[in-house]
Amino acid sequence: MKPRDRFEAMMAEADKAEAIIRSSIAVFDGAIAMSHRLPFPFRPIMVWIGKAKRRRAEGHLLRLETARAQLIGIEDRLRAMPADPGPWEGRQG
Repeated sequence: MKPRDRFEAMMAEADKAEAIIRSSIAVFDGAIAMSHRLPFPFRPIMVWIGKAKRRRAEGHLLRLETARAQLIGIEDRLRAMPADPGPWEGRQG
């Protein structure tokens, strides 16, 4: 697999992961919003759990954005490389 193909596959996986995380955050927000219908002892617990899970998902999203920025840095280096190095160029470390 060529480096460019690997990069495209990793970016596609990052896009899928971001969609999943964002939908999870929306679910947690919905659970927090709907918790007002619960009786007293359960409402604060549900809000606390929902906010904790939302913070955790936001942390995952931040790490995903960091990884995506690193992938974009790798992409810039890939663009700087020649498309098909000839045998005379050899490997450069």
